[in-house]
Amino acid sequence: MPLSSKFDIRLMNENDYDQVLSLLTNSFFHDEPIAQCLQVTETLEFSKNVIHNCLHDKCSCVAYDTETNQIVAICLNEIIYKNNKEEINESDEKIHFILELFMNMQKNLNIFDQLNGYRAPRLRFLQINQNESLSLQISIFQYTSKSVRVLDLRNCNYSFNEEECMKLCHSPLGIQCKILSINVKNRESINIFVKYMTNLRALHITCEDEMFNKRSTSEENANDEFCDENIDNSDELIRWLEDHLPSTCLVGRDPHSHSFIRIWL
Repeated sequence: MPLSSKFDIRLMNENDYDQVLSLLTNSFFHDEPIAQCLQVTETLEFSKNVIHNCLHDKCSCVAYDTETNQIVAICLNEIIYKNNKEEINESDEKIHFILELFMNMQKNLNIFDQLNGYRAPRLRFLQINQNESLSLQISIFQYTSKSVRVLDLRNCNYSFNEEECMKLCHSPLGIQCKILSINVKNRESINIFVKYMTNLRALHITCEDEMFNKRSTSEENANDEFCDENIDNSDELIRWLEDHLPSTCLVGRDPHSHSFIRIWL
């Protein structure tokens, strides 16, 4: 492909089906290490099912050459709903084994048992994504890494209570953290972070006790009127924070996700 080629990204649509299928069956599965190891050859039906589901959910993207319209890369995404039961509906024995392996890894792998300061001495940003069926990993309070400064716990699928917030503040990660993103059960926890995380410079947070968060995100995105109404309702929390936090703190809504509060210290 010429070096002068220009590329763009757009949502995947029905017209991309054949090109995406070709990339999956002839390129991805051909080069994928686990598929190679297990000598997976029958990937056509699985690939078709994946593409069908991704087209239905309309949140997958393709990168394409703007001159030839040839797809050169794909990012396939499916929407997983909170109450979905994780089931593997795959007849091919080898593909079923791979999917089951990944599912078990997601549920049972403790990242803090695998990752430590000696293995990642320059790690500055740590984001944790956790299966919602799991309880909070207590080892988060024990993990040590002298280099981590940015901690993102929003995708833990868990809201921290006040006691857990205090533990996090006094943990090795909390002591050195400069930017924290987290979900908490109530607003008093915000005071805890501001008071006890001495190196904290920015906080990105949601509170379960806020009225704004009790309505569905899908409704929020689909209805501008609803958004405006709830932004007004959510000002109560902003005012509460301005009254209870030090005057040096700057408080505001995240413009990209109004359920999140941004606080600069």
